[in-house]
Amino acid sequence: DNSVDRYVIYNFEDTSKMNNEDPKNIKEIIEGGNNYYKFNLQDIPAQQDKIIIAVTSLTKTNNESALSRYIYLERKSNGWHAVTQPGNK
Repeated sequence: DNSVDRYVIYNFEDTSKMNNEDPKNIKEIIEGGNNYYKFNLQDIPAQQDKIIIAVTSLTKTNNESALSRYIYLERKSNGWHAVTQPGNK
């Protein structure tokens, strides 16, 4: 059965550190069927000024997909801003 059972939400500090094989990068695992997810940016350490968020899907037998397209955010003096990445529109 290849249907999606869960989603893995990843939180990376930089695009060069996008390794979904390192469990420390997992922010949360949520049930499949969720059409809504709220990522709390207040949980990001103050010294971290950028964040990359990406997702994989898991089947019931724990087969994991490749990383999704990602969202890249930078912290500015007036809050978090999305940064367009080449080839990731």
